[in-house]
Amino acid sequence: MKKTIKLALWGLVILGSIIGAYKVLIALLDTNLGWPATAATAAIGIGFAVVPYCIARAVNEILYEVEL
Repeated sequence: MKKTIKLALWGLVILGSIIGAYKVLIALLDTNLGWPATAATAAIGIGFAVVPYCIARAVNEILYEVEL
């Protein structure tokens, strides 16, 4: 059960990273956006990768502590 939870969360991290990379790439390549909008879109894209990673790491550490 714990392994399934870990795999699911790390799968979400991979998915979030792909979505985040896409958002950042689109923000940087879109010439119609101004710099503030480009920066905001890039920050949102980075958030897609960072937030799932933080959640997965926290759950991973919690499950590790429960095993001890």
